[in-house]
Amino acid sequence: MRMTPAPQAIRRAPSGRWSTVIAGFILGALLHPGSPLSTAALASETDAESAAERVAEPAAAAEAPAEKLDFSEGSAANTGWPLLPDQEKARFTATVVDVLCELMGDCPEDCGAGRRQLGLLRSADGVLVLPVKNVQPIFTGAVIDLIGYCGQTVEVDGVMLILEDAPKPFYFVQRIKGEDDEAFRPTNQFSQHWIANNQEVLSKPGRWFNKDPRITSRIEAEGRLGLGPEADAAYIEEWF
Repeated sequence: MRMTPAPQAIRRAPSGRWSTVIAGFILGALLHPGSPLSTAALASETDAESAAERVAEPAAAAEAPAEKLDFSEGSAANTGWPLLPDQEKARFTATVVDVLCELMGDCPEDCGAGRRQLGLLRSADGVLVLPVKNVQPIFTGAVIDLIGYCGQTVEVDGVMLILEDAPKPFYFVQRIKGEDDEAFRPTNQFSQHWIANNQEVLSKPGRWFNKDPRITSRIEAEGRLGLGPEADAAYIEEWF
């Protein structure tokens, strides 16, 4: 079986910048489809360096603590995700926020009503944690599971990805508990929500992201590499 080669930009990435590459992959591929964070919100950035600098701006006035905090106590998270960097269990209290609101002051009502990427502003140290995935193994973000808690304080349990030079910590949230909840619940609401809102394409072959109208329309306009149909054609011609 022939392995599909990586695009030139990824294959030639300097060794010290892998967290930037991983960050781009996760934010582009795992975030809630249709979120403006992947394209429109960063469209004015001229390169990955300036985008990373914007994300690196503090989300709160508090500075990072001198010593690394341990959030593993009481965690029941599963760290068995393959093909990922080092992982740590992490259970903590945080406020559910709109990421673009925290970083850029662009603050629609209701955290964007499910159309924006959401974050977790950690209570212990004011760090903005980016929950890029829920507990389901189907390449989904965590927006559907978090949107009902917009602006509220919650307790979350999941896995933190260890990327030393990442501007913000990436988090796989596996369960969540709101102030009015009696117990934790798993972050597995995406499938039910997607099925209810995509009845017209359920019978089509392929996994959900192969037939989601939001994704297929974006690919049609921008190509599978996100660089335009011409870049797709050039890549296919070179490698296939």
